[in-house]
Formats: sequence, structure tokens, C-alpha cells
Amino acid sequence: MSGLLWTWRIGLCVVFAVCLARMVAAQISPRVELTIEPAPSGGDTAWFDVRLQIPAGYSVPAQSRGALKGAWLQPLPPWFSKQLPTYPIPSEVRLPGSDRPVLAYSGTLVVRMPVDAGLTGVPEVKVRLGYELCDSRACSRFATAEAKAKFAVPAKPANHDLLAYRIDSQRVAIVTGKLFPVIREPAELVRPLAQFIPELKIVSETHRARSAFIGDLAMGAHWTISSNGARFAAVAEQSAIASYTCEGDEAPLVIIARVPDRQFANDRAKYFLASRTGIGTNSQSLSIDLMLDDAQRLELEDVINKQMRITVPTAFAPNPYNHDPSQQPRETEYDRLVHQGQGKLVYHLEAFKLAPDEDPRLYVRAYWTADSQAETGLTLWMRFDGRHFEVEQTDAGITRFARIELVRTGTIASRADYAGMLLNVVAADDGWACIIMGQQGYESQRVWVYKYSPTGPRETGIAYRFGC
Repeated sequence: MSGLLWTWRIGLCVVFAVCLARMVAAQISPRVELTIEPAPSGGDTAWFDVRLQIPAGYSVPAQSRGALKGAWLQPLPPWFSKQLPTYPIPSEVRLPGSDRPVLAYSGTLVVRMPVDAGLTGVPEVKVRLGYELCDSRACSRFATAEAKAKFAVPAKPANHDLLAYRIDSQRVAIVTGKLFPVIREPAELVRPLAQFIPELKIVSETHRARSAFIGDLAMGAHWTISSNGARFAAVAEQSAIASYTCEGDEAPLVIIARVPDRQFANDRAKYFLASRTGIGTNSQSLSIDLMLDDAQRLELEDVINKQMRITVPTAFAPNPYNHDPSQQPRETEYDRLVHQGQGKLVYHLEAFKLAPDEDPRLYVRAYWTADSQAETGLTLWMRFDGRHFEVEQTDAGITRFARIELVRTGTIASRADYAGMLLNVVAADDGWACIIMGQQGYESQRVWVYKYSPTGPRETGIAYRFGC
């Protein structure tokens, strides 16, 4: 009996020792746990909520300052994203390695991460987090953690609206979803006033592309052209095709429609939505003449600056597609000046009623100048409840793009056409407005349509791109 008791005691001690060792190890090597909550939306970009759980008593620097490196999150190959994640703005705390309080995460937080899609089936996404873990005494070495998750790709919502571009004071080009080989032979050319579309070539009566203009795309069909606060009737009168410059490209077929309403000439917009059935009955203007007092403007600028400080570390994260150390992102003297708060914030602000709650939504395009350069930029969608500003979605893709040697000019972040131009907003009956955006790329241009949502703009699948 005593032998059995002795054996039981030894076993209990072993179990206790193992548990104690695990507890000590957990205390010595705490780590951030991350999980992916897959809920991708349709369109060219899928969005994921990545949940970070930080151990109690620890903080993760959200910005780079002094010896501290800000945390970053990125998708791993084969996935990529030109748009950077949207991080929640944390509080400032004092941490070892910095001479002043820094923005730092603690507890549980959710990061909204975009992934360039083209997704089919049930794919798997994998993400990597880079971070330091700090308590009041010291910070760990910079570490990484990974997570992965399978997810189902939702079907793109059915959408019968099309993009329309202003040709002149009485005509629009309606871009259809049908593609056709670019016409190489001589043809009558039409040059639209809108900059994000190339010349159009008129499709002659005898050209074989003419047979595609049937049904809703037939000549003589009636269309509704929707703008911010206005609806216009239009009639299809000519068939055309976009003129591309790349050999072997296909291009979308285009309907040229006439707008007889004289008020159309007074509409300042150059980009619209076109519908065969009309987009709704709400034609109220969504624009807001937002007046901010000095205190509100200072708060807005503080939010913009903080969002930049926690987003920029991702732009300098190691590129998982390139294993050449010399080709990895590197900070310049300009970057150091901006990180130290010596850059001058410049921003452009537009406000609209885009949601059923009718709180103003702000589109902010911001960049920082230092030493006559502007290579750090950020666009933000924000909600203003009359007292405070809440960031709903950001995009710092211009910051990464500005550092590509082929386009580097030193001031590209100040260019609205590269950062993202808000071209028009169109009301919808459900209260969530449509937003038309345009952007210049290295050798391409694109226009796409978002529908606003509780977490910011989401793609509708209505888009147009041209270039090489």
C-alpha cells in the first residue's frame, strides 16, 4: 500500500512540475494570439477581420519611435494587397525604448485587412503579424506570428448599373460589360472630357462588333443617368469601343447616349451611374457643407496624424515576395523626419450623407511634406457624429506606391489622381450611397464603384480599367 502511495505521490509531483514548467514558460515567453474571422466581400478586394489578443499586462507598440518598432500585418503569398490594413487607434502609453509616450495596443483588437482577390472556390488565406511585446520594464525582440483560415467566396451581387462618363455637355459614354478585340483599323474617334477613359472608336454599321448591341444595349434604348442630387434621361444613339494602346487587348463596348435635359450641362460631374430602370427615387444632394470649429479641426488633424503613425510601419514591413535584402523597403531621411513629427500635414476634406443615420461621412486625402518631398500619404473614410471623428476605413497604398523607383518623384503622395479621387456620389433607396472613385496607376487608370457600409466603402463589382 505504501509503495502505491509513493508511486502516486511521485506521479502527482511530475504532473505538478510539468504544469509549473508550462506556466513559467508561458510567463517567460508570452505571445500575441491572432485569429482570422473570414467574412470576405465580393469584388476585387476581400476584407478580413484579424483579431489580436495581447497578454494581460503587456502592450504592443503601434508606431515606430526611438528603439521601438511599430507592429504590422500583411497577407502572405499568394495573396497581396495594394491597400494597407485599417488599424484601430489605440491609447498612448510610456514604454521602454522611447523618450515619450507612444501609441500602443493592449487587450483585444480587430484589424480590418484587405486582400486583392480574384477568389474562387474555398481558398485559404494566411497572414503574418510582426510585433514587439513590452511590459513596464522591457520589450521583447521583434517577433512574428502567423494565422490561416479557409473561407467561402460569396457570389458577386447582381448589379445592373453601369459606369457612365461625360463626353461633352450633352453626351455620355456608358461602359458595358461586353468585351471585344480592339479595333485597329481607322475609325472615327471621340475624346471624352472625363480623364479616366481613353479615346472611343465609333463602331460602324458594317463592323462585326455592331451585332453585340442588342436588347438593353440596342440603339434607341432609354437610360437613366444618376449623379449627386440629379437624375437625367438619356437615349442610346451610337455604338463605340474603348481605344486601348496595348497589343492584343480586348476592350469594353461602349454606348454613346444623348442627354436632352439642358440641366445636364450644368452638372459639374464627369462620372455617373447608368441604369435601364433608374436607380431609385431619391435625388436629394448628398453633399454637406461641413463647418468645423478650431477645436474640432485640431481633433481631426490629431486623428489623421495618429492613423498615419500606426499605418506606416506596414509600408516598411518585409516584402514576402522578394528575398533580396537590397530590395526590401528602406526608410529615408524624409521618412525619419515624418516619423519624428517634423512633417507638415496637408489634407483635403469632403463631406457627404452616405449612410441611413445621416451622420456626415468624411473623405480625407492627406499627405505629409518634409524637406520639399511628399512620399507619405493616406486616405481616410471617417464618421463625424457632431462631437468626435471615428475612422471607418483607410488606404495607405499611395505610401507604398510612392517608393517604387519607376515612379518616384519625391512628391507623388500629393497627387490626388494617384492617391484616389472621389468622382461622384449617388443616392440609393436603402440609404447607403454609391461612391465613384478614380485612380491613376503606373501604366493604367481605373474607375470603380463602392457602396458605403457600416465599416466603410465596399466594392459593388462595377469597375473599369484600361492601360498596360
